Amino acid sequence: MRCSGSVCYGYRASKEEKGEWVIDEEAAAVVRRIFQSVLAGETIASIAKALRAEKIPIPSEHWKRTGEPVRAAKYADPYAWSATTIGYILKRPEYTGRKVLGKTVCENYKTKSTRKTAPEEQHVFEGAIPAIVDGETWRTVQKIRETVRRAPKRQNAPNRLTGLLYCADCGSKLTHRYNLVQGKWIEDAFVCSGYRQLTHDCTMHYIPTAKIEAAILAVIQRVSWYVRHNEKEFTERVREASDQNQEKTVKECKQKISKAQKRHKELDGLVKKLYEGNATGKIPDKHFTRLLNEYDEEQTGLETSIAEWQRQIENWNADRLKTDQFIQLVKRYTDFSELTTPMLNEFIEKVVVHEGEGRGNDRRQRIDIYLNFIGAFEVPEYIVTPAEVEEQRRQREEQAAKEARSKELQKARYEKRKAEKREFTARKKAGLLTPEELEAEEKRLAHNREWQKE
Repeated sequence: MRCSGSVCYGYRASKEEKGEWVIDEEAAAVVRRIFQSVLAGETIASIAKALRAEKIPIPSEHWKRTGEPVRAAKYADPYAWSATTIGYILKRPEYTGRKVLGKTVCENYKTKSTRKTAPEEQHVFEGAIPAIVDGETWRTVQKIRETVRRAPKRQNAPNRLTGLLYCADCGSKLTHRYNLVQGKWIEDAFVCSGYRQLTHDCTMHYIPTAKIEAAILAVIQRVSWYVRHNEKEFTERVREASDQNQEKTVKECKQKISKAQKRHKELDGLVKKLYEGNATGKIPDKHFTRLLNEYDEEQTGLETSIAEWQRQIENWNADRLKTDQFIQLVKRYTDFSELTTPMLNEFIEKVVVHEGEGRGNDRRQRIDIYLNFIGAFEVPEYIVTPAEVEEQRRQREEQAAKEARSKELQKARYEKRKAEKREFTARKKAGLLTPEELEAEEKRLAHNREWQKE
């Protein structure tokens, strides 16, 4: 039971049952908006600024207007949202429906001194409160807030890929490099944060932002199309990728559990008969003690084995649940034509970047993209999605247009040289060349005669 009278913003105390919370829909809408804004890549400061501009009451003012107990009675501006208030809202686990008790403990009842408890000391009850945001959204927001992001100069928001890219060699996060000259980006790329460092030196692992975003979008499009059109096959492939023999192992675990439980029950009967035989004098004390120890050891071993097999089955069920969660995530989106920030945060767990090889157009670089719930999943090579067909068509058209422009420029340069030569010849025949042009023409003719002799 909750002993504290304080209630999170977004809830209100139930009038029917003491200690229970119910959702305050007006405040809950603001809470959901704050979480979705973080998913969309907005900073805490920009969220606070938007709430102030729209004159949305701060929690204390909202409680005052609704007749709820107000903790902070003194405040000058009823719309003065701060980064501290929003940060406090974002880290509260109660919004996922989790009741957390025992956050503080009184160490001395005489002095009333209290201390904050460690997470393992707290009592957590899942689903004890109505949820305002789902658990995956809450975990994604916590992951986003763990990474320190700096906005480039003259920019309002940091790069949305910050915190998602990792070096394949040293494991460090990649850092965003940017150079803005006269309003134009001359460099927008990521490099390893361990590159040219005093503590450890790693190679550059340079990769442009546009290319990594295109690769991420292509992977999301390919996997999402495959999930929508081959859901059953996708589920089977994910399970095979995690463990090809897992289903067989789970089946064997269930059979072993059934057999072990049957043997455990038999041992209970044997122990009962053993006690009866010893009590009637049919089994001596020496044999009774030995057999009882053996039965006890066997039962203890069976209980340990049953617990381990049960854990394996639960892990398998958890993997199935993760696959279902990814399928639900794919179905929530209808448009995959553009890589949005919410899509990036919800789909991508991390991206591992390897060092590039080659230079110029021959440069090749490997990147491993890990998706949430399913990891580094690869769609079969024979699958060609409509988006890939469209991209191939677009590339062919661009290449054809490029070749046509090149031919036009080549033809124009040829026609220009031809016209200049005709004009030069006409001026030469008319004797209108300047002394400098005559000297240059004589040198050219002399050079041609020497070349022909050779």
